[in-house]
Amino acid sequence: MAKALFFLFFFSISNATVQSQNLNSLDVNLFFEEDTMQLIDPWKFKLEISNNGASEARIYPVSIYGGRRSEIGFISLEIKQDSAADWIRTPCIINTHSENGYPATNPSFGLQPKETFRSVDFHCPSPTNLLRLGILYARIVYAPYGIGDTTRIYSPPLKLTITPYRGVDLSAYNYLKKLLNPNFILYPLVEVSHVDTSDIVHAEYLVKNFPESSLSDYARLYLTSMYLSKAYNVVKGSKNVEDGLYYLRLSKKYGLSVIEKNEKKMREIAIEKLKSLEGISAQLYNYYSPSEIVEEFTFPFKH
Repeated sequence: MAKALFFLFFFSISNATVQSQNLNSLDVNLFFEEDTMQLIDPWKFKLEISNNGASEARIYPVSIYGGRRSEIGFISLEIKQDSAADWIRTPCIINTHSENGYPATNPSFGLQPKETFRSVDFHCPSPTNLLRLGILYARIVYAPYGIGDTTRIYSPPLKLTITPYRGVDLSAYNYLKKLLNPNFILYPLVEVSHVDTSDIVHAEYLVKNFPESSLSDYARLYLTSMYLSKAYNVVKGSKNVEDGLYYLRLSKKYGLSVIEKNEKKMREIAIEKLKSLEGISAQLYNYYSPSEIVEEFTFPFKH
């Protein structure tokens, strides 16, 4: 597990003296789940805030929504290739911090001396289009009082390694990298931008032509979710039973292929999607669903 140590502060602003004291007393550790990754692997990391001072520090908890949105304070993740001079800001973290004050649902609390607060995970797409193979450095840029404040705190560079794809994974990646948004296949495993059903054709191509690729595993989860969305759109629109059942069956097919293998998080998401098939299928009918339809889409499935 890679670890970067840097100064990061989440606390209420009462006066300049308190700010100065807290800046000197708070440390934060950045933990990456893996320090060796491939180009489209999700990036998983978390923060630990520690009070190394002699008095209580008022801080705000690290509030993360959807795995990639920083709701309090301003955080950006920058990267730099081994031989490059300039840091590049990535789109990995989306800031929803408000300059008008901190949300009432996230009150500050006292972090006691020698006490540590650990955040939940950031679980976001990698900046695929910005990455190169080999050694990479990442750092956090943090504005302790919000985007408008002039103070910026930089973490020490954290060394990461991006390894190449090989075999069928390389063939699948070469197809994906031609697309405007190759990270679409990470949805719904992580929150990604511009997600819609238009990328179904690309996911289907991956599954058909590179079925053994690890990237196709992501594509199957994406198809599970997108066909479920298309079935829901039928319910909200035409209520054409045949169209709705067609999409539900495709969602079921891909969802079952996900839970047969893959890592725990992907299976959990697929099961959640499959459990919703019964409710959506029932909405296709004006009265009661036929018993064979209820049986077909009730999870766990009998056939």
